[in-house]
Amino acid sequence: MINRKMAEIDSLIGGLDTFVSETEIDDSSTPDCENVIPVGKGGIRTRLGRTAWGGEITNGYGGQDKFIYINSSNVIEELVVINGVLKKKNGTSWDIITGATFSTTNRVYAAQAGTRLYFADGVTALCYYDGANIVTTGINSAPLPSIIIFYNRRLYCNDVAHPDRYYFGGAMTSEGLVANTGDFRSTTPAFAGYAGFGLGKVVIGLAKLGSSSLIVGLKDGSHRIAPTSDSGTTTALAHSEEMISNSIGFANHGAMDSIENDLGFLSWSDFYLLGEVASYTSLRTRIISTKVSNIISGISAANLTKTVVLYSPSQKKIYLAYTDGTTYNNKVLVYDTYYKSWWRYSNWNIASLTEHTDLTNATYLIALSGNSADSYCYQLNNTSNDAGSAITWYWKSKIFDMKGFDILKKFKRWATQFGGLYGTLTITIYIGGLANTSTLQLGSSATGSAGLGCLPLGQFVLGQDDNAFVAASLINDWRWKKLARPNEAVNIQFKFSGSGISEAGQIEKIKIYYNENPLKKDRTKRIT
Repeated sequence: MINRKMAEIDSLIGGLDTFVSETEIDDSSTPDCENVIPVGKGGIRTRLGRTAWGGEITNGYGGQDKFIYINSSNVIEELVVINGVLKKKNGTSWDIITGATFSTTNRVYAAQAGTRLYFADGVTALCYYDGANIVTTGINSAPLPSIIIFYNRRLYCNDVAHPDRYYFGGAMTSEGLVANTGDFRSTTPAFAGYAGFGLGKVVIGLAKLGSSSLIVGLKDGSHRIAPTSDSGTTTALAHSEEMISNSIGFANHGAMDSIENDLGFLSWSDFYLLGEVASYTSLRTRIISTKVSNIISGISAANLTKTVVLYSPSQKKIYLAYTDGTTYNNKVLVYDTYYKSWWRYSNWNIASLTEHTDLTNATYLIALSGNSADSYCYQLNNTSNDAGSAITWYWKSKIFDMKGFDILKKFKRWATQFGGLYGTLTITIYIGGLANTSTLQLGSSATGSAGLGCLPLGQFVLGQDDNAFVAASLINDWRWKKLARPNEAVNIQFKFSGSGISEAGQIEKIKIYYNENPLKKDRTKRIT
């Protein structure tokens, strides 16, 4: 007996899931996608692109790190370090800041205290930018830090000579201009001090969790510390200490960020949220990267030091930039906290990310490229192409067996609902793994002719086949196509893709029409 059936997939927003097989993931998830985002109730569409943020910085060099500095007039200045040189954005140009240079290979981190922006690279003696130059005088007995943070009116840092220690400096006034600013002296008068975790422990990162404590991330664990007294500018602080984990380590200082009330951080194999959990009296870590953990665990130890994490409050997204083998970060995993799903981008080459809001309340997400052939900063998510280049995107469905992995089906036709389509869309249907490709072209683009293409769906020209039809526009509309032989198999899979400049597609729903004959078996699968 032949059963005529229809299956509808009305949500595609489950995001990337490479943890389980292509037949076992949720119907809304994808085993492979790039440069798409979730939209609306259940659709996906091409991500937005980027535009150059100023002119070329330093020809032939990739960026190291980017910073935001707020001057005494509350005006935001944008700084970058590239080839060891500090530069400030001035219109479309980047002006050199004099006074000192930094390592040309190490990450450079910064922390603002009052009107001073302090730097740490593990090579250069502790110094700061004061709004005009880099200043190295007036700092006594400082450790040599590779990471630094401002907390509780003091600088906290590590020391490359004593990797198991964290150091804290003298207390500062609100402007950070008192005589002992940046002073880590522990002799009389004791402005500062240090604490260690023991030989073999390595301090990797420092991050604030709320206003009451500081997280010290180790290579193989984490601790929470908090000052227990504050005696002003002339006495060192005492600290309480609580071990959070003795096994979950941190990837690097730049791969962590505050996410709402929690701290998000990249470990060696997963991405975690650290924060208070209901019914517990202490901090707990929670994995949110299970569906992409094999991607994260595939990042080499050397490349983990390059990873970058930033949470965008304006977009409610976590950006995790990493490399899959190049010398710079060429991929981005994006966690959408609204949809609670992971997505993957390419072609952004992020060495460092900042987000700031100017005096007009406009918010800017800015990325510094780490590619030496692309020495620019870029504003992200503000256009339909990548600085004039096409956004190549694709999304694959799971492999649907209609809950009958051993039952042959004759797939008759498929239908797709679009939220919008502009340009050329390639639709590939895999029936039992064999590809069947159609092209749908609408609108004008830089890579195709205006209006309808000569092969809008499959092999038939418009008007020659009653199994397909195309209108002059495609907004909140749908299309279908009859499937030609061979169309018999146990499963079916969809792939949507596009690559035209300033083109975009939005896919809302998929329908599959098929006949099922439970009595007919695939004899090639029989065990003899």
